[in-house]
Amino acid sequence: MKRALFTTLGLAAFVFAAAASAAPATFVFNTSGFNLADYTATTGYIGFAMDGSAVQVNLASSASTSAIPAITLWVPGSTTNSMGQTVYPGVADLGDVTVTGNGGQTTGFTVLHENVSLDAVVNAYVQALQGIGFTSAEQSSPTDNLVIYTFTNNGTELRAVFHREGVNVSAHLQGAASA
Repeated sequence: MKRALFTTLGLAAFVFAAAASAAPATFVFNTSGFNLADYTATTGYIGFAMDGSAVQVNLASSASTSAIPAITLWVPGSTTNSMGQTVYPGVADLGDVTVTGNGGQTTGFTVLHENVSLDAVVNAYVQALQGIGFTSAEQSSPTDNLVIYTFTNNGTELRAVFHREGVNVSAHLQGAASA
């Protein structure tokens, strides 16, 4: 009886520890290479790095940061809040970049790559994420206009959905708990 109880408790502790170590992946944005004060439509580039357990998304005005196809970044002008203070735009305010979050953490983002092939976008993201230590696995897709990948790196799992929309391709990366 005691052995069964300890075995059950041990198994429960193992499952709990495994579940606790698989935290949802998050993203942090580094905009040091991009001018958030330039309020015109600007060509932007994305690169990746690891920042602890989070994936760092580097936004830059220079193609030297990444081989990922360019995106158009539109920065809205500054605004004034109810207390009369000037509020400058941040990543969540950028046109053509959609950021999703949960509990104050960025858990995903979507960008649009214009006038580029689906294969070019997919290959660039796969190479960029593999370059920072992720392994990739293509998943089955219901249509030729979608390509789905999972990327894993030391308990961090990302799901990427690439969607061809005419001559444009949207790339959506979402952090997920590792299975």
